[in-house]
Amino acid sequence: MQQTDPSINNEESVDFQEIFFRYLSYWKYFVGTVILCLVCAIAYLWYTTPTYRVSAKILIKDEKRGQTGTELNVFKDLGLLNSSGNVDNELEILKSRSLLQKVCDSLDWHISYYTRKGIKNVELYQDAPIKLYVTNATGATGWLSVTLQEDGKFLVKDDDRNFSTSLYAGEKTESPYGILNIHFSGGSAGYPVWIHIAHSQRPTLNIVNTNKSSGVFEISTVSSCPRKSEDVINTLVYFYNLSSIADKRWSNDQTIAFINARLDSISVQLEKIEKKVESYKKTNELTNIEAEAGLYLSTGSEYDKRISEIEIQKEMLTSIEHFLLDEANRYNVVPSTIIANGSSVLGNDASLLSIMTAYNETQRKRREYGAGMTAANPIMIELDKQLNLQRNDLLKSIQSTTRNYETTLKGLRQKESTYSTKIRNLSTNEREYYEFSRQSKFVESIYLYLLQKREESAISISMIMPNANIIDEAYVEPIPVQPKKAIVLLAALLLGFIIPIVVIYLRDLLNFKIRNRDELAQLVKAPILGIVSEGKKRYTDIIIQEGDRSHAVEMYRQLATNLKFIMSGPNDKVVMVTSSMPHEGKSTFAINLGLTWATTGKKTLLVDMDMRASKIKDLLAITESQGMSNYLSNKQLYQKEIITPSKQHANLDVALSGIFPPNPVELLWNNRLEEFFAYAREQYDYIIVDTPPALVVTDALIINRICDASIYVTRADITHKKMMLHSEELYREKKLTNMTYVLKGIISGKSGYGYGYEYGQYYSDTSDTYYGENTHARKKPRS
Repeated sequence: MQQTDPSINNEESVDFQEIFFRYLSYWKYFVGTVILCLVCAIAYLWYTTPTYRVSAKILIKDEKRGQTGTELNVFKDLGLLNSSGNVDNELEILKSRSLLQKVCDSLDWHISYYTRKGIKNVELYQDAPIKLYVTNATGATGWLSVTLQEDGKFLVKDDDRNFSTSLYAGEKTESPYGILNIHFSGGSAGYPVWIHIAHSQRPTLNIVNTNKSSGVFEISTVSSCPRKSEDVINTLVYFYNLSSIADKRWSNDQTIAFINARLDSISVQLEKIEKKVESYKKTNELTNIEAEAGLYLSTGSEYDKRISEIEIQKEMLTSIEHFLLDEANRYNVVPSTIIANGSSVLGNDASLLSIMTAYNETQRKRREYGAGMTAANPIMIELDKQLNLQRNDLLKSIQSTTRNYETTLKGLRQKESTYSTKIRNLSTNEREYYEFSRQSKFVESIYLYLLQKREESAISISMIMPNANIIDEAYVEPIPVQPKKAIVLLAALLLGFIIPIVVIYLRDLLNFKIRNRDELAQLVKAPILGIVSEGKKRYTDIIIQEGDRSHAVEMYRQLATNLKFIMSGPNDKVVMVTSSMPHEGKSTFAINLGLTWATTGKKTLLVDMDMRASKIKDLLAITESQGMSNYLSNKQLYQKEIITPSKQHANLDVALSGIFPPNPVELLWNNRLEEFFAYAREQYDYIIVDTPPALVVTDALIINRICDASIYVTRADITHKKMMLHSEELYREKKLTNMTYVLKGIISGKSGYGYGYEYGQYYSDTSDTYYGENTHARKKPRS
């Protein structure tokens, strides 16, 4: 027997060992839940279509789109154009809707084919047995089912739109989606085939610059049909390169057209000058003017050469200015020229170079966006405004540069004046011939330069390379992105453990009844006499038998031993058994306690004082009808007349409750009650009194006056915790003598320290010995 320390009740402590063994007792639920969760996870993995990551890597050249061919190579030695790249622009082009639309149209992305495998649809990318063509598309989205009939026709149905038709391969028919035309494709899949039509559907691609310092891009997507995604990425790169090549070709064509126009104009000038020279020579009969003026020409050649270069620069700037002012060239890129031998004729004006580069880039953007937009589009309007501003800035810069060239020419001509004076001393014919010759050489040099650059441009067209180099072609990662098998199985395993823990915890949290001895000890301060385990099933009848050494029987014997320390007086014999409410097993407990004393040789009397709902008579199968109510109300009746032997053991007698009186409380105050128990104390070693529940009626409190000890019976999972607070008042106010608690209904292995309740297993239920007494022939001990 153990008395609970009140101070301990006020302190909450967590016994992890108890918690562990409590949850361990539900191991079957854990195993079942884990198996169920794993089965669900396997089913999920089986019926879920896996998705895979498909990716490719490309290297985009670090040059501006549309200026990697002749345009840059021809004009960058003039210093008018810059060859620095713009990778961000190429990224936007790769992401453009128009480029992706070309990919979808090329692969018929808007039409997908599926077959049914179990409860999931599996896409047939290249294995579909048919090919569907839709013309005059309405833009509707939906599903069609196609079945091949015995007559060779295709049965096409759309249940959502109540559409159904039959047609042969190659035959056209009207539908809610447009004009349908079905052909055999040679795929290996069978029928029926489900076709999903979605003209607005486009693949979702993720395009990122893997390194800001380089032009390497990764194009990736996640798809349940990896082969289809591979084709999408590869086709995207293909169309991107086609677009870049077309853009470069267009730029080169613009340059060649400009050079041809200038050649036509200069050739006319050169022809006129040559005719003038020829006519002048014939008219003045000149033959060797060059030899006579050679000395002066060689001296001033350096100044002439520099003046010629400046004049070429000025002439080219004037040509570009005329080009810009011509409305026919409003939306064309600005070309430029250089002189032979690679000498710069326009200088290296950074401002002019920057403005011309920006102007050409804006022209390229307008041409690209203009392919799919009208002139009224806000983007087009904004680009036109930007072009006008850049054109004005370019004209101003050209004019400023021209003025600078004029200033330079003025200085050079002043230095040349010295030699020009000497030349003037020559005859008028020689001087005039010299002027004609100089003009002829100037125009001829420009003409030859443009011929050279036209040839270079023509060669560059045949050498145009794609803008993107493929580093890694589209590749499918072998491990699916979703579902991740290991994670799903691990989550199912964890969930299998978590669900029972949560359920058990919530059940305990919402449990308002006593579950084990520890909970009882926390609620009451009175001593706990002991517990009564019921093994693996709940017993509801008599379990004490002669020679029985089962677990539950041993616990009753331990209770009887503990009770001796409570009833320590020489005349302490009467123990009262009560409870909080019916169905807590107090009557069964009283019978088994009486049998426990009886089997140890003690003369025991069981008195049934429950005159309201007695059960002892039925439990012991006794037919006598007279009992305590008869004795208390009939003074002519003697004590021994209501005492009858029990059928369970010779040392156990019973005094039944008798008939149910209308006034049991009045009878209990009768002095004959003391007389009866005085007689019983003389005749018996122990007297057990079964009373009604103490919290329901006052019978137990009245009977307490003749008792030496009180046992308050509680039952696991039956007795409410709140009732223990009320029963605690009986102990605190000493309304019950030597009050102790007993907890019944504990199932071995399910209450706290389950291993502690198994001590009775040390005694075999079929043992031949009992406390050293041999009931059969003693078995020979094992060696």
